[in-house]
Amino acid sequence: MRKILILIAIAVLGFKVMPALAQIPYNADFQVSGNLGISSSSTACSTGYAAFCPSNHTCKCLTASQASLHNASGGSITIPPGVTTVDVAKDVTDVTNTPPGGCFPAYADVNYVSTDGTAHATINIFATLCKPVVAGGPLSFSGGGAIEQATLIDVFPITVTGWGTLTGTYAPTSTSGQNLTLDLMASGNVLF
Repeated sequence: MRKILILIAIAVLGFKVMPALAQIPYNADFQVSGNLGISSSSTACSTGYAAFCPSNHTCKCLTASQASLHNASGGSITIPPGVTTVDVAKDVTDVTNTPPGGCFPAYADVNYVSTDGTAHATINIFATLCKPVVAGGPLSFSGGGAIEQATLIDVFPITVTGWGTLTGTYAPTSTSGQNLTLDLMASGNVLF
């Protein structure tokens, strides 16, 4: 009887300690690239975080083709081949005058699903999109982003959440190739 009570006590203690062991912190660098289209309409994005646009503002929706999500660093987390969609809402109502040409609020939504369906991620981005200081240069993104619960691959599928700082560039005059790069330096937790 005493052995059974000891085993039950160990099991209860194990369940109390388990939540502390269920989250492991990580740091990773996630990158997005693609060809972001030039919007000539004043249509706002219709889904995801990119659909956020204040009710009295005008937002233009830009959608990337040939988009991909990958990680440049961060240990053993990998992002297998898959389909990535990127939508960026540019708020043209709330523009600043500095730098010359201005900066616009931007809300973006990156969605990824692996080809075999085992991995997926959603990244919500909030940033400013600023015109270049030097003529002919790319526009620049600066802000932050949050990784909603994502399932990515380590040795086996793992659940990842996180947040971080975002930088990037967009060259709207380039109509072919990769004219968009976003870099999210994220910290968060791997959940088991």
